[in-house]
Amino acid sequence: MKDKYYLFFIPFFCINPFGTISLMLLITLLYPVNEEYNLKIFLFLLALFMGLIQSTRTIQMWQPSDWVAYMPFFLEAGNMPFLQYMQSDYKEPCFRLINYVGYYIFNGNFLLFATLLVVIMYVSVYMAIYKFWKANFQDVRLLITAVVLFTFMTENLAMINNILRQQFATGLMTYVIAQKVVDNKMNWWLAGFACLTHTFMFFFIPILFIKPLYRIIRLKSVLQIMVVILLFGVFLRFVPFVTNILSFSDTLSYGFERLGRMETERNTGYMIGNSVTYINLIFFLFVTLKLNYWNKQTNKNLLFFTNFQLFLSIACVLLSFAPMLQTRLYSTRNFIFPFILPLLFYKNPFIHRFYSAAVILFFYARFFFTFDSIGYGMFFPPIKQIITGSILSFL
Repeated sequence: MKDKYYLFFIPFFCINPFGTISLMLLITLLYPVNEEYNLKIFLFLLALFMGLIQSTRTIQMWQPSDWVAYMPFFLEAGNMPFLQYMQSDYKEPCFRLINYVGYYIFNGNFLLFATLLVVIMYVSVYMAIYKFWKANFQDVRLLITAVVLFTFMTENLAMINNILRQQFATGLMTYVIAQKVVDNKMNWWLAGFACLTHTFMFFFIPILFIKPLYRIIRLKSVLQIMVVILLFGVFLRFVPFVTNILSFSDTLSYGFERLGRMETERNTGYMIGNSVTYINLIFFLFVTLKLNYWNKQTNKNLLFFTNFQLFLSIACVLLSFAPMLQTRLYSTRNFIFPFILPLLFYKNPFIHRFYSAAVILFFYARFFFTFDSIGYGMFFPPIKQIITGSILSFL
């Protein structure tokens, strides 16, 4: 049991999840011992904690969230036989499948079903971060910084409570990306499931096979990437024609029909401004220069993620004529942050120690200070209840 002492935190987690997670985080930072079992216990309890928070969500049909469309479709599973439900033209087939199965597992409780999806998303991202970290580093602080950055970025929880389906699928795809980059192994089953849960995930498949992204990127490669993105933009103009050709397949035609709508759909409460994408591009140009050129990076794993983030930033600027697609691309950057931002000063141990502490403290404190603003305060109870509650108060 010497290397499994984090198991003793589980009873305390039941008494007060927030306090236990905070204590485990502090101990892990003060005594950063690379013990796989204990680290995975911490990551699992952290994902469970986020799931408990999610379980307090209230759902009203007037709330500004895609959840108001998800829930009625979920409840329809109780009124339809399986084959009829799966033949519905609503969303992708894997999303229909997990809804149907989830309805009977959770006895029609949509919130419990959604909470499970949230936990799976966090676990998928944590395992992706862990795989990337274990293959490239030994410093436990890097792992914890990456996990805290993703978990306690308030924007992530806000997006989950709007576009849950995309966030869930992106979490699965994040693990696919990490597995491909680190192990050079493509998990087609998981990739296919993610793509058939949300069509947008198809966008990431070809990116994983762009070889220039795995090495120091030169001006020529940047120009080539820009040409590819612009050609994709031209392709969007022909999507309605392609949709008609693929009318024999409900799944394919639905996917391309959604892709076409991303060019024209506008939701002023959800869209990002072009100025934000320009600032984002400038920032990640600096990050790419710092990590790849200043640090003289040669590790293909690190090179891919910095180049990938730069690719997304360029795409967000060039695809401004397709606002919904631009916004969906922009939202995925939060899943790539943990693979990049903790590494800015990792080659300078002295600066890195303070930088990691600053990132952890900032996002941890910011999450709890801004929590009550998520969904304009309509989604969750006050943060005081989250901090002081036992596990029973979440059930």
